[in-house]
Amino acid sequence: MRSLSAAGLDVQAVLGNHEAGFLRWLRNGQLRRQKAKSTRHRIQIESYKKWLSSFSSDEIAWLKERPLHAALPLEFGDIRVVHAGMHPSVSVAEQQKNVMLTIRSLLPNGTATSVGGSSSWAESWRGPTHLIFGHDARRQVKVKVYPHATGIDSGCVYGGRLSALILHHKNSTADERAKVKAKGPSAASHRLRKYACIQAC
Repeated sequence: MRSLSAAGLDVQAVLGNHEAGFLRWLRNGQLRRQKAKSTRHRIQIESYKKWLSSFSSDEIAWLKERPLHAALPLEFGDIRVVHAGMHPSVSVAEQQKNVMLTIRSLLPNGTATSVGGSSSWAESWRGPTHLIFGHDARRQVKVKVYPHATGIDSGCVYGGRLSALILHHKNSTADERAKVKAKGPSAASHRLRKYACIQAC
């Protein structure tokens, strides 16, 4: 994020479950004094300490302001980015924070769960808003396109590759689209907002 911002790109981000956990740890002194209960918990706390030492106060303030979901400019269509997903039977405006940060599947009774079941919540999402999401590396599907959602988690956090979904502005030219395909997003005119590059990590 630092390097992209320094390059002059219009960089935005939505809050993820790891960032939410870090902010919860940061504002709760009791959690910060708590001893690790397991190896996973110890690794998590060590990560939080590294983040705290490497982030500036401005960066932490920026992180606190991240939304749970964000709409792309209308020029790209009715598209919204969310970390994990949304419950198919709930409107966008009424989605619960924990669901948007952790959902992977639906239980037979329709309850949202973070467990990676046989089918994704996205299979039941009916739109009309198209959702772009991550938080699904456990399903071991690199990029998955559903009728009204697109999953782009290719397991970067576990050593996999970082995937990017590049969407073109409806007014972009064929030449501009070819340049982005050949050379990456930096080849396009970000000042004109003619493309959107979305990554999940």
